[in-house]
Amino acid sequence: MFYRSSKKLELTDAGKAVLTNTKQVLEAFDNLTSELSDLMELKKGEIKIGLPPIVGAAFFPKLISNYKEAHPHINITLTEVGSKVIKEGVEDGTLDIGIICNVPIHHESFEIIEFTKDPLMLLTHKDNPLSQKESVLLEEVANESFIMYRHDFSLHDRIQEEFRKRNFQPHVVCESSQRDFMIEMVKMKFGVALLPSKIALEMNQPEISAITLEDCFIPLELGVIWKKK
Repeated sequence: MFYRSSKKLELTDAGKAVLTNTKQVLEAFDNLTSELSDLMELKKGEIKIGLPPIVGAAFFPKLISNYKEAHPHINITLTEVGSKVIKEGVEDGTLDIGIICNVPIHHESFEIIEFTKDPLMLLTHKDNPLSQKESVLLEEVANESFIMYRHDFSLHDRIQEEFRKRNFQPHVVCESSQRDFMIEMVKMKFGVALLPSKIALEMNQPEISAITLEDCFIPLELGVIWKKK
């Protein structure tokens, strides 16, 4: 490593190589320590969140805005897909956190926090005779055309289950993941739709009526899931 003489100590070529690489190792270690500290203290990082598009705009912008204000250097990646796909993403690790509808009560892979149950309401055009009612039985809409959630939405299965209990199959004219599109379809008299009361009661659509379902409780159950351990 060194040339030794009575007056001075000098690095050999091997010593110079070791010194250069040692500096790089120490600098990399310092950077790693700093990087880990930033991540542990939530100074920076990335969170990949799965969010159902049918509820995202109504429930979560302010929540995400508040989080970004508190942690400005953490990147949030939102993926808008149905709850079934979100569960798969959390399970395989492509998503860190999922906001899902119709929370699975027991699942060995997930930690779960439920935070709301919002009942669905029937949306009809004002010209539909049902719009004059404050509440309706589900059987009363058996002959209506439905704008329905897509098959990859757990609400799709939940609604179909209620129909099967009453021994009828709805006439579905359209499936969508976008609540604004569903509302517009009702506005254009293509059919009726079932949407959460938070959305139904806050929409500014004078041509559309929001009606309570009298004989059944079909809630939009929202929860946060993440992988155990």
